[in-house]
Amino acid sequence: MRWTRPLAALALTPVVTSLLAVAPAAAAPAPADSAPETLGRYVAFGDSFVSGPGITPKRAGDCERSTRNFPSLVAAAVPVSGFTDASCGGARIGDLWAAQRDNPPQLDALTPDTGLVTFGTLGGNDVGLVGRAAGCLASDCTGTPDDEYHQSIDATLPRLVEGIQETKRRAPDAVIAVIGYGTYLPPGGCPDNPALSAFSPAEADYIQGLIDHLSDVLEQAAEAEEVLFVDMREIPGSLDHTVCAAPDQQWIRALDTYGDGAPLHPSAAGHEAMAGQVLEVLAYAPTEPPVAIGPVRVGATCAAGDLRVRVRAGDAPVTKVVFRLGNHRLGVDRRAPWVLERRAAGLAGHRGRLTAQVTLRSDEQSLTLRRAVPRPACLR
Repeated sequence: MRWTRPLAALALTPVVTSLLAVAPAAAAPAPADSAPETLGRYVAFGDSFVSGPGITPKRAGDCERSTRNFPSLVAAAVPVSGFTDASCGGARIGDLWAAQRDNPPQLDALTPDTGLVTFGTLGGNDVGLVGRAAGCLASDCTGTPDDEYHQSIDATLPRLVEGIQETKRRAPDAVIAVIGYGTYLPPGGCPDNPALSAFSPAEADYIQGLIDHLSDVLEQAAEAEEVLFVDMREIPGSLDHTVCAAPDQQWIRALDTYGDGAPLHPSAAGHEAMAGQVLEVLAYAPTEPPVAIGPVRVGATCAAGDLRVRVRAGDAPVTKVVFRLGNHRLGVDRRAPWVLERRAAGLAGHRGRLTAQVTLRSDEQSLTLRRAVPRPACLR
């Protein structure tokens, strides 16, 4: 992961109270007699999960951009010299280079004085994510961890990396933060919600597994290019604000949007939560890693009906490892040798990828890495 120039010293201007409440780790205000450092121009890339369709007021143009989407809130909260929201509903990764309706290629928004770029979310439209989710409402859609949709998600990685590399070339001094997708469906879905009861628990886990896989690939692209990654799945309380929540508590809208957002997309409150997560990551962006971090590897094996997952991190100061199978938390390990063992019986029914979230800490600084590993035979 790349550790960029510090943002923690930047003064964050007041935004709405709810946004500041979501971002308690945002930097403290600078002294009154000092002017805050300016980041330069801020450019936001992304698809409809960024642009905010259905949230008023909207900006002019055909891209369904809201003035209350998370890039607009971030732009209001950090001292930037200018802001261009280049996101566009329906955008694919290729639209970084190609015009989309009345939107120029998103990369064309970059200039040498660009100091901040939020890269994504991107990739969902390349793999037909929303269409796949909508199809689940009409027919059975449960898949496997290596089906064509998961394969198409893996195939987005080289293009995402290429997009980050081109961003670096055009804006060499910019802090780049790759944005992941969030938690839209809780484990097992919401079978008690009549509007979403067509999603079986297995289907809900499968769709969220696809979303998680997209986020994992975006994180891999960020790590490959050593830039920041904003994991929206780590927003505190996000499981209480999915499509299953009460309408006034939804950060992700279900089918009824209540005039605020689009189906299966973030609401205005969801964008506030996303902005808070971006601000939390940007407030901690030191120029050097807190520790020398070698390769962090994860392996999974099966023996005598047992699943065994092991993290190898060399001398890196690992403080915690969270093991997950899709949305299902398998366990938390807080001491070496960072090994999880579970009976495989019953786990094969859990959809999604097998991952280990590794937290490293030194001198009050921390870094979290997420590593995915192929499902071993006993989970297939």
